[in-house]
Amino acid sequence: FTDLIGEPIEATIIVHGFEMKSNANGAANLPLVSSGSVTEVTYLGAGVQTTLYGGQNGQSVQVPVIPAGDWTISSGQSVVLGPRPDGQAHLLGGDLTIQTNAQLTLVDTAVIVPSGSSVQLEGSGVLYGRDAHLTTEMLSLGASSFISGFEGIFEITGDLSWSCLTKKDTEFLFVDGDVTLQPNCEVDLYNGYVDGDITAWTGAKMTLKSSLSVTDRKSTRLNSSHLVISYAVFCL
Repeated sequence: FTDLIGEPIEATIIVHGFEMKSNANGAANLPLVSSGSVTEVTYLGAGVQTTLYGGQNGQSVQVPVIPAGDWTISSGQSVVLGPRPDGQAHLLGGDLTIQTNAQLTLVDTAVIVPSGSSVQLEGSGVLYGRDAHLTTEMLSLGASSFISGFEGIFEITGDLSWSCLTKKDTEFLFVDGDVTLQPNCEVDLYNGYVDGDITAWTGAKMTLKSSLSVTDRKSTRLNSSHLVISYAVFCL
């Protein structure tokens, strides 16, 4: 495990639910399977998600660091940002761009984009958050891009503009800002909210859905049912 210039680092590695660290030489023995193991690697809060294979020696992983200015996550990259050692938020130095076929995952951390800068998801770029918080003036999603929380809440402080070619289902997304849906873009948001104005252009629609679990405690055998409450915002 090295940084981008090839220097060994003591990285934190998570694979198959196990967490371990590489030694001072950047080396680590990992529990991998021959078909491939998805591995998260972080160093000082910045990291990468990659697939490593059991039975193969000499595999190496380079861990990216956040640049001082604009940050572009290139096509094919899958980057993970975890908590900083000092517990503070990651402060970006400019625009954040996630290119098509690239992914950024925020885990148990916060990211702040400076005033005057924005976040842009291009093509099929993906942004995930798990117990994470993103602050930006504007977050723009391309026609095939995607954003969602997973296994925890993803909070967005700022305005969101969403374009989509097909209907999108997302969850655990909490937006503290205005949302604009571009024409014909339909979004179903499960177990989340928008604390701001929702503007849906021609043919667009946003449906917010929450689940309610109802239990009958009078019977010996407990029976549970789920009621889905939803409301939609749309413009003809």
